[in-house]
Amino acid sequence: MNRVIRSLFILIGCWLFLATSSLNNAFAQNERPNDAISMIWSPDGQLIATGYEDGIITISDGLSGDTLQIFIAHTNVVIDVAWSPDSHQLASVSMDKTLRLWDVLQGTLSKIVSMTPDYASTVIWSPDGKRIITGGIEDSHNLKVWDAKAGTLLQEFKAGSSVQMKWSPNGEILALANPTGIIELRDGKTLEVIKFMDDPELGGQGYDNYQLAWKADSTQITAGKLNGMLRTWDISTGKILSTFATDDSNPLDFKTTLIMAISTINNDTKLVSVSADGRLRTWDVASSRIEQTVQLTDAAYAAAFSPDTSKIAFASTDRVIHIVSFPIS
Repeated sequence: MNRVIRSLFILIGCWLFLATSSLNNAFAQNERPNDAISMIWSPDGQLIATGYEDGIITISDGLSGDTLQIFIAHTNVVIDVAWSPDSHQLASVSMDKTLRLWDVLQGTLSKIVSMTPDYASTVIWSPDGKRIITGGIEDSHNLKVWDAKAGTLLQEFKAGSSVQMKWSPNGEILALANPTGIIELRDGKTLEVIKFMDDPELGGQGYDNYQLAWKADSTQITAGKLNGMLRTWDISTGKILSTFATDDSNPLDFKTTLIMAISTINNDTKLVSVSADGRLRTWDVASSRIEQTVQLTDAAYAAAFSPDTSKIAFASTDRVIHIVSFPIS
């Protein structure tokens, strides 16, 4: 089974492909244990955390990409990882139906939280570092809020499926990327729904949301999609402002086009996207056109931009973390 397709299964759930049994067989056989599944840069820019299909988490140097620590973390796929705001702790969620908290400075496991019968597909810390929020897919996809110190469940909200969450830069809004094409906006304090922003092509493959990037002033958000397309919404009106698409976008060729990471750069005048096939594209925001396409040295099964957006880290199948600085020629 293609590595990117299996990684995509992990992110968006069995409901998308109607292939539950095949997916479970693939995990049981552990065909590609070194496949990178999730990645995030620490807020201070010093470290990179990467989750793998075999349950391993690596902590890598943010300059060299060299491995500093290896956590034998989970008994199943590490679906998502998230740093605490102070870059000292890491939260991870897995198909083993646990949320785990790590003290990265000490290199130790701090807490195991059972999520049975559910598993989370995405995890994020609150800006104050006191709470951890998880979202899910399939039948039990409620938004859950956990005490970051005690690991106890504090609140639960009815929500749609989510594969990524991202705080607005001002910390006032939490955005959820729903693989059906909806972006869900929630109040940063209460986590109550503010609005839903719909994609006009709901239900069609290639028009689903998987990655999110905020404009620096928190007024706009961009979603990266299954077919390599990007769309930018106005937060106040909920309307689409721009669509970014390549001439060769193929909604059925998601194993290469799926957007793995996006970011704004150059004072929000540019967007940068990384697709699963390792293509890094720079887009002009004003014209919605591609300015540059660069082929990275490997596929990007997981990718993340540094906090200052000066670098991109990516990984594929060999536990090697590649780091590339901008501008790229």
